[in-house]
Amino acid sequence: LGGVSLGLGQVGYRLGGIGLGFGWVETAVAGSLIVLGAMLAMAQPFRPGVALPLVLAAGLVHGLAHGEEIGGAAGVTAIGMLAGSALLHGFGVALGVASARYAGALRFGGTAVAALGVVLFLA
Repeated sequence: LGGVSLGLGQVGYRLGGIGLGFGWVETAVAGSLIVLGAMLAMAQPFRPGVALPLVLAAGLVHGLAHGEEIGGAAGVTAIGMLAGSALLHGFGVALGVASARYAGALRFGGTAVAALGVVLFLA
């Protein structure tokens, strides 16, 4: 799931860099944090048919936001964005694995992500 999300993030990055984004991409990023954070806070497994489209859409809009901000710069900037995103995904997976035994930790983390989305939405 993470690899596909990173791939769509790169697609979004390129699309945003050539001006194919949309005016409310930052709102979509905040919304994706709220939705995915709420899913984590539920600490329940989700069917791939539910989770996959949401994760893919989140990857795409996050990539669009980066592409719009950076202007789709090639080379080191794109590699750095991808590497940073991969590290964040890896960190999230590691926390998910570590907290699998502790639903309270997963709920807390998901709530924190959703709360960050609400703050970004209101900003």
